[in-house]
Amino acid sequence: MNDPASSQSSNGGGTPTNLLPIEITNENGQSNHRNHTYYRRGGVYLITSRILIVDLLTGVASPKDIDGMFVAHAENVTETSTEAFIVRIYRTQRRVLLGGTSNGNNGICSNGGNFFESDNPIIKSYTNGFIKAFSEAPDVLTSGFAKVDKILKSLFVRRLYIYPRFHELVVEELEGKM
Repeated sequence: MNDPASSQSSNGGGTPTNLLPIEITNENGQSNHRNHTYYRRGGVYLITSRILIVDLLTGVASPKDIDGMFVAHAENVTETSTEAFIVRIYRTQRRVLLGGTSNGNNGICSNGGNFFESDNPIIKSYTNGFIKAFSEAPDVLTSGFAKVDKILKSLFVRRLYIYPRFHELVVEELEGKM
């Protein structure tokens, strides 16, 4: 099997394969050692939630090195889902590793500023990392009691943005990229 991260040739779309996301699944036969090598290299990864949670809990992947996460099928996230657990681990470990309240300094930077309560969105994003969730089934979000609120809370996300694909601006943007 070829190492997808080391290939420099182009695929049919013209993008060098070393710039494409690396897919990490249990079907690839990848070990924790190989995953660790991939994570240290940086980049974008498509990874199953089971592998990511194991890598986070065993220290193979460090939350301080992860700038953010994209969560697919957000409509399936619940308080007890693996994805919610991953985000909870990511947020709490990231705060600890980047100088958060769990290590006794009450969220204060060495320069005396409050690291987590800053109005600067760059500092907040750096400290907390970003979480973006997507759904292909918006009708599911309307079923049940406060389903959207529960999903937002489970993913530690405060705002919901709805971009229907049939909206004129979205269609123009998507068609312009093809």
